[in-house]
Amino acid sequence: YEGKAFRVIAPLENRSAVIMAVNLNQNDQDVNTSVSLKDYPFAGGMIQPYEGLWSMPEEGVLLYDHSTGAASILQEEYKFKLGAREERLVQLSPIQNGWSIIGRPDKYLSAAGFKLLSLDQQSMQIKMPEDGPILLWNEQKVPRSENFKFTKQGDGLWLGELVKSNISKEYRIDS
Repeated sequence: YEGKAFRVIAPLENRSAVIMAVNLNQNDQDVNTSVSLKDYPFAGGMIQPYEGLWSMPEEGVLLYDHSTGAASILQEEYKFKLGAREERLVQLSPIQNGWSIIGRPDKYLSAAGFKLLSLDQQSMQIKMPEDGPILLWNEQKVPRSENFKFTKQGDGLWLGELVKSNISKEYRIDS
């Protein structure tokens, strides 16, 4: 891998995927690497039994960079530099009805922290195996819930702090 980053993709719940890029070069040189829209379908190839590559979501894919906490619609390519033995984890999540659910920001694999039960123009229903905060993205709408208090984070991100837990761990979020 001299001069290049080692990259691997893994599928998560809700048709989200994470890409880990690591600089494993022996000579301590920085490397430039990127994540592109072309990477997303390959997450489906990691699921067994093999059901084929994932199709691109109609509304696009949101890229969430865990190291910077920034989110953006992935256009063509997201470029970044890795220092010696540095790693970077980015999550790719589908955009549906104007929303993208990143998941639990306090977990390394954020999208594994919830299961999407339903999503339409007005509301979403999620189930969380473990209670905690939720991170959502929408550039146009403001999320509301009796269970979460949402605060705007910038870049279209909304952080929901759990204020009222349900025994069922199922939560409705309206827009």
